[in-house]
Amino acid sequence: MKTAVRPFEVLFLTNFSDACFGTIPALARLSDEVNMRLTLLHAYGRGTEVRPLERNLQNFFPEADDYAACKRMLVPGTPYEAVRRIRAEQAVDLVVAPAGDPLGFPRFGHSSLRSRLVREIGAPMWTSGNGLRGRRLSRQTRHVACCLGLGRTGRGHLRLAAEYAQSVGATLHVIHVVPGIDEGTWVALAQAEPFDREHALEAVRRVAPTVAVTPDVHVADRAQVAQMLDACDADVVFLDGEEWMNRWWFTSRINSVVDRLPCPAVCVKADRDDLTWQVPPRQARYARARAVEMPQEREVEPAFDIAGAVGEYALSASGPNGNGVSAVFDRR
Repeated sequence: MKTAVRPFEVLFLTNFSDACFGTIPALARLSDEVNMRLTLLHAYGRGTEVRPLERNLQNFFPEADDYAACKRMLVPGTPYEAVRRIRAEQAVDLVVAPAGDPLGFPRFGHSSLRSRLVREIGAPMWTSGNGLRGRRLSRQTRHVACCLGLGRTGRGHLRLAAEYAQSVGATLHVIHVVPGIDEGTWVALAQAEPFDREHALEAVRRVAPTVAVTPDVHVADRAQVAQMLDACDADVVFLDGEEWMNRWWFTSRINSVVDRLPCPAVCVKADRDDLTWQVPPRQARYARARAVEMPQEREVEPAFDIAGAVGEYALSASGPNGNGVSAVFDRR
């Protein structure tokens, strides 16, 4: 008896900023490639008037209402608290959190939302800078990249990259990222695993034995990762979240390099080797009705499920169901 595969669960954090609107083409493309269930989430401070936020949420990404399953939620509290709450109530395969526009210097002891999502929530996080072109985000996924550092044992992001590449029929590119060349680097290189095509294939088989993809292998130092991703024509890159995070004085932030990459990034917590994605193939999308209801209203259309406490609402509805090796180094 075949076990039913649940949809790929995507949680999109939105504050209705330009960056969030710019992310819509990527979500639309993902919905065309996999059978996904989308949750649009906006968190708001206590004491905030809810009605305007309700209108903003209903008007944000209206095309999502044509998907087989979409849910819109307003939750009181901080975005971090909202994500923790939602993740405790439902499965979350991917959190979408585009880069914001930070003002001023980081506060002492204050970590950015994106770094906390990676380190504390543990779910893979999709993010991108504000400079990506819509065409890059909306085109079909043909090239999936994965950056591996030297000496790292965490390979959860490699498993997810391989599973995703196989699910959407894309080429997998494994990029070994080496530090700048100096005396210490030679020691690290001597102790590191070989990074040729054969060993990359073995690494994929080790972490994802059910995946049948043959990766292309590349080598670059960190300063040239963006150039290598351009050369690979990567549509998305999977990163070890710990390696691409800055920390100082009890504070952590996603490295600004991530926001300057030529493609979106999926950041995965380093020790989450247990993560796996079962990405179901895309099914036909069915149009669904739209409704606007407040949580305190008792009369509800049968097609919708409205749940939550005062200050929170959720609207949901469901319809019927050529390989090579290349290298780039910085000459500085």
